[in-house]
Amino acid sequence: MPYLGNELATQFQAFVTQTITGDGSTGYTLDRAVANGKELLVYINNVKQEEGSGKSYTASGTTITFSEAVASGDSCYVVFLGSAVQTVVPPDGSLASYTGNASISGTLGVTGAVTANGGAVFNEDSADVDFRVESNGNTHALFVDAGNDHVNINTDSDLGSTLNVNGEITCANANAGLLLVENAADAFGSNFTMRKSRNTTLNAHTVVQSGDVLGNINFQGSDGDEFLSGASIAVAVDATPGNNDMPGRLVFSTTDGGASSPTERARISRGGTFLVGSTTGTINSSNFGFRVDADGFTTFGKSASASTTVTEIYGASGHFKIMGDGDAENTNGRYSSISDERYKENIVDANSQWDDIKAIKVRNYNFKEEKGWGTHKQIGVIAQELEASGMTGGLVKTNDDGYKSVAASVLYMKAVKALQEAMTRIETLEAKVKTLESK
Repeated sequence: MPYLGNELATQFQAFVTQTITGDGSTGYTLDRAVANGKELLVYINNVKQEEGSGKSYTASGTTITFSEAVASGDSCYVVFLGSAVQTVVPPDGSLASYTGNASISGTLGVTGAVTANGGAVFNEDSADVDFRVESNGNTHALFVDAGNDHVNINTDSDLGSTLNVNGEITCANANAGLLLVENAADAFGSNFTMRKSRNTTLNAHTVVQSGDVLGNINFQGSDGDEFLSGASIAVAVDATPGNNDMPGRLVFSTTDGGASSPTERARISRGGTFLVGSTTGTINSSNFGFRVDADGFTTFGKSASASTTVTEIYGASGHFKIMGDGDAENTNGRYSSISDERYKENIVDANSQWDDIKAIKVRNYNFKEEKGWGTHKQIGVIAQELEASGMTGGLVKTNDDGYKSVAASVLYMKAVKALQEAMTRIETLEAKVKTLESK
């Protein structure tokens, strides 16, 4: 037969008794409460008394009342029929099955299995009692922190979330997935957060270092023997961090055919520069690709051979080529940028560019061979020299890797303005010459 609590004893169970000495009164106090006199056997001077109204005695609670006073010194012997006490110490038992309600106010230790066909409820009515399950190597394999309304796995540390897991999470079935749902009348969405600290204590802080990976999403497939990565998306620290300063980069990697691990293909740097085919920001023959800086300035990689086309861009209006020697060509012969009046405001005549154009130092130079842009002699300007001349208007740009570039369109417009000024001066001089000749 199933039972709850200690194993049933098989030895004799003794009744509780009480001896009362008469003092000439009719009412006496019992050691235990009873519902009525039928739960008692009463003897006076070894003579059994009859229970009931109008008879020898009645009882209720802890009071027994006699119809006649018990003489002083007489012995009244009371047996409690409903209160047996075991005369042996029973062995430790087990909880086999129970169909009623059980309440445990102390600690419940279980070394076997617990089965609850109708469900089990812990901490009902917000009793603020923690629930903890130990494993072989972890004292908090499952821990319900009742006071903070958190469920923890493999940790008792409060990580600030409703579900805190110290270790890996695996979803393994035919429809494996992780669903995050935000149900709130606001503009916020669900969050998936990855954290990194160099402190070995859970949820403690030690500053990370440049190059540390803050999080990685890894996509793997089985090759028949093991799982290999086909691609990954990672975030790493992009410079030395500090208090309220966490520069980061986003890295995209894919695995080529015949390879077993991903190689970085593109990244977005801490300053917003988008790189393809380069991890350093240097675009040349060794790092074929292109970069788009945060200000929109774009650099394409150049081939080691000056006669080789570096990149080709096809569109509805033509075919655009960038050559290995830095030259460019377009099949329709046009290069244009947006200049519609509807995009602009505060339109006024430009200031004189005469002095700026005169200050420009036009140089001949070679690119350094390791930059991969060809070693032949070229003509152009030096960004640092333009900066030193004090020219403004966005002519010189500094990228987030420290390299400087020149906005050719701004330089062209300065030249156009200076040419207009020169033409005006020439026309003025011509008019003066004609006047002198006519005299």
